[in-house]
Amino acid sequence: MAKVSVIVPCYNVENFIDEALESILTQTFNDFEVLCLDDASTDSTYSKICQWAEKDSRFKKRRNGKNLGLIGTLNELIKWSDSDYLIRMDPDDISEPTRIERLVYEAESYSADVVGSSYIMINSEGKEILNSSLLLPTQHKSILYTAAFNSPMAHATVLYTKEYINKFLYGNSCFAAEDYDLWVRSINEVEEQVLFRNIKSPLYRYRIHGSSTSNTNRNAQINSHLYCVLLFKKNNLPRSYKLGSSYVKIMANIADCYSYESMSKAYMEVSSVYFEFLEKHSCNEIDVLEIKNYTSEYVLLLIIRGLSNANLTSRLKILFSVFFLFIKYPHFLTVHGVKSIIRRSIGRFLYAKS
Repeated sequence: MAKVSVIVPCYNVENFIDEALESILTQTFNDFEVLCLDDASTDSTYSKICQWAEKDSRFKKRRNGKNLGLIGTLNELIKWSDSDYLIRMDPDDISEPTRIERLVYEAESYSADVVGSSYIMINSEGKEILNSSLLLPTQHKSILYTAAFNSPMAHATVLYTKEYINKFLYGNSCFAAEDYDLWVRSINEVEEQVLFRNIKSPLYRYRIHGSSTSNTNRNAQINSHLYCVLLFKKNNLPRSYKLGSSYVKIMANIADCYSYESMSKAYMEVSSVYFEFLEKHSCNEIDVLEIKNYTSEYVLLLIIRGLSNANLTSRLKILFSVFFLFIKYPHFLTVHGVKSIIRRSIGRFLYAKS
């Protein structure tokens, strides 16, 4: 039995599958198997998987009789594996050579149930895109905090233990946000028994292209995202849950209104999450620093989204209120947060130009 199963759900990725599987073949960690489950592809994906299985016995293949979608295919892969650890891999992405080794070491060093990592974004040609993602906290409690805003783990980067994923599996209630739903359900049910970690180093290259799930299922993803935010807050932050989560709609550019009043309400919601979480949890210095940096990034981005969608009068009011916001809540403005917004803006500009 292999110690690690790399699970690869495959569907119509003939242009990228070879590069993805090659990146696993060159890993510094060798005690692994690669489980490739083709979800009834209509291109040459499955024939390429068969070639890899013939080349190396660690690569194993199966094919769904009909298209099950990502959630169904992932659950079939989980049932297929009997390894101690399962590692996600999307068939259009690339793993860095030390990825498996680092993930396993982190899981065993901290007895973690789920371990993820930072990542580098690439385009369809494999060229790096300046990463515009929000900070991924590394510590368990700061990771929990981010669940009130976003999925706390980058899904495609993660390792999870067989025991953890067998217990929860993927649900069908959150299409295009199945990972967020998984983390929140496990946090809500057995928070003290589930341990999350993130590795700061980027061990994964995440490809953005026209057929990516994040591009093709945006509306469903936003609705599922909001559901997960509210589910987490209802069970873990009841006071902030009562205030709502309008900040999610502003961040997703689907708010009903981008006025001074709506932005003020969003600020109040974010600050409520911040204070209620720190009140509830005893956090060490690293936790608090990561929570402050994440909050700073989020609030600054929230302001930019509001300003970009508001009318001129509302923009002036919002700008005026920002000055008093940062005086009242100085932890909402950190050097890291400012640098992140600058990096994000440059990254989006360059990506738009490419």
